[in-house]
Amino acid sequence: MRHWILAVLIGLATAFGGTAMAQQSINFEQFDPIYQPLEEAFRNGDHKAAQRVLKGMERQHGKTADFEFLSGIVTLLQMNDAGSLRLPFLARRMRNHWLQAVEYDPNHELAHFSLVQYLANAPGIVGGSLDDALKHRDRLHELDSEHRFMADIVIAMVQEDEAAELAAWDALFASQPENAQIRVNYAAQKINQEQYERALEQLQAALTLVAASDDEADTLVLTQLQYQWGKLAAVSGHELDQGADFLADLLAEDRLPEGMSQGWVQFRLAQVEQHRQNNDRAQQLFSAAEQFASDDENLRQALTEQGRCQRTC
Repeated sequence: MRHWILAVLIGLATAFGGTAMAQQSINFEQFDPIYQPLEEAFRNGDHKAAQRVLKGMERQHGKTADFEFLSGIVTLLQMNDAGSLRLPFLARRMRNHWLQAVEYDPNHELAHFSLVQYLANAPGIVGGSLDDALKHRDRLHELDSEHRFMADIVIAMVQEDEAAELAAWDALFASQPENAQIRVNYAAQKINQEQYERALEQLQAALTLVAASDDEADTLVLTQLQYQWGKLAAVSGHELDQGADFLADLLAEDRLPEGMSQGWVQFRLAQVEQHRQNNDRAQQLFSAAEQFASDDENLRQALTEQGRCQRTC
């Protein structure tokens, strides 16, 4: 069951403009100001604190479409650390919150998109239904919502229609030509799918958008972009010099994508140096990355697969 929950998380994060978890990316300016106290709990991924805040808001303000939508996100947070037996119950609760949100407000775009994500990815035993997902996708088109493109992408991916998926991405890029973040998000997805040429094309476009900017938000996107470029080099063997330069810059300037340890940058740079046959340098970097592996299961697994993780990891 975890795999489709991850698909929902990634899709929400992409739609909300972030590369981290969806709860870290939600812009609370789009909600009634009464929900502002939830922001810190969401940013910290603290579902217990968020539940306490929501209970107080329910007593004071009652339930609204935003309340139900945010309740669904809180339930999604709970699913991150729930046991397998509890997951189906939480999944249905999350879906029901979002269904209630569109009952309160048929124009609630985020609730419709969340339902597209859920219904398209979830198994039928917990209420998944592609036909129902299409209805919410169509509603987003009726509303001329900015989320309609991501909804099209979700549906195309579930249907394994690569041409439709690429067309939807192109429509999204055309609708937001100055948005470098969505291009970096796309590149990250395509790197994971080993579609390196497509990833590189959007990394290059994003770099053009952010390179000359002094905006703090663009600086954060640039950090993500440089890491993804380095990751592409590490896993594909292409763009080695540029990838190495970007990763080295991140380490030298102590800039890291949000939620990422220095060990991951060292690990990727070590892989690049292996491709460049700088084996001594690669081994030094693998050893440096191991210092972070005890607190990072994914990094520990990556090092183990690389054959570098010692028993101290």
